[in-house]
Amino acid sequence: MTTLTYLGLENNMFSGKVPAELGKLINLNHLVLTANNLTGELPMQLNSLTNLTELYAHYTLPNSHFNQFHIVLHQPAGKIIHT
Repeated sequence: MTTLTYLGLENNMFSGKVPAELGKLINLNHLVLTANNLTGELPMQLNSLTNLTELYAHYTLPNSHFNQFHIVLHQPAGKIIHT
């Protein structure tokens, strides 16, 4: 699964925390978590996704600060920033 570049998990009624294991998908460049019932914060392991250019999480994490549309981009140092 390390060759996966796009993962769309939208509209699945998933609940709980965003799995830290997603950080193992090292070639992922798009992650779509839209319209689920996820809670908590994004795991730090997502910092391992140095190819990630877009994260869609609107209407996904109602009990956190990620309850609106966010695009997450990596800076050259590999840090996730929220815009």
